[in-house]
Amino acid sequence: MENSKRRLSRTLLAGLVLAAAGICAHAQSRNIRFIVPYGAGSGTDSLAREIALGVEKVLGETIVVENRPGAGNVIAVEAVLAAPADGRTVLIGPPTLWSAPLVNKKLRFSPLRDFIPVSTLARGPFVLLGSPHYKAATIQEVIADVRANPRKVNAGNNGVGGSPHLMTALFANSAQMDLSYVPYLSGPNVAAALMAGDVQLFMDIPVTAKPMIDSGRLRGLAISSGVRESYLPNVPTFKEAGFPELEVYWYIGTLVKAGTPPSVVQNLSAAINEVLRSPALREKQLRLGVEVRGSTPEQFTEIIRTDTRRWQDVVNRTGITVD
Repeated sequence: MENSKRRLSRTLLAGLVLAAAGICAHAQSRNIRFIVPYGAGSGTDSLAREIALGVEKVLGETIVVENRPGAGNVIAVEAVLAAPADGRTVLIGPPTLWSAPLVNKKLRFSPLRDFIPVSTLARGPFVLLGSPHYKAATIQEVIADVRANPRKVNAGNNGVGGSPHLMTALFANSAQMDLSYVPYLSGPNVAAALMAGDVQLFMDIPVTAKPMIDSGRLRGLAISSGVRESYLPNVPTFKEAGFPELEVYWYIGTLVKAGTPPSVVQNLSAAINEVLRSPALREKQLRLGVEVRGSTPEQFTEIIRTDTRRWQDVVNRTGITVD
């Protein structure tokens, strides 16, 4: 009799443990996930985590930030597309998301066919960096040198068809000059090559360019914002050099899988924008060279369309492709 009671107790206990585990697993599966296509500690990752903490408070729900780097954002994209269209798996989308498919026809996703834009998170300009070993120390000297020596000046990039690469090509086209493009695996690899003098130019973003400019390791030749930025006051704009069409910004934003109910998209967008209005968050990111900037889903959709048209024109003119 005693043994039967013990067996019954053990059975009931095991059942309770399994039930609790099931409840926890279900709760975990219902967490909102922010999928970041870069590694932990990157600028995008840090911003996503800070925003996630704020959105948790607004929505009263747990948000898990998952890093899915690699394969040119494809791993992160596939993670979102494999999830239900319920708005609980959110892609932190970089600008390469809508430029890469233009140069790589093997990519099977489309940012506006397969996703619904929710809100922008931040934007920033591009910064043209020059090697300290390069004789051209100003944007005017760069243009004169490249025109006199077509395809002999090397411009590094951190990914064929990425927005920095396409921005470099847009600059070259506007200035009527012919650069030689050298691809590297990452931005730090290009920066190292620039410092060594292996390449002469690199189109970067302020968050990574600023420390190298401030320390004197690299030259800041031009910035693509409409006016000079407070965090890089000595770097002139492309507009000052006579290229107003090069006022161009990159954007980072949130997207969910196509088919997500409109009410879910609007609620998530409203929560994100509430967090983005924080003065402390804005000031902190601006010091790094990032302008925190929210939007409606409709505004973000138009930004992607505008960017896509611009980069498609560059691709058509230059023939840039990864094939």
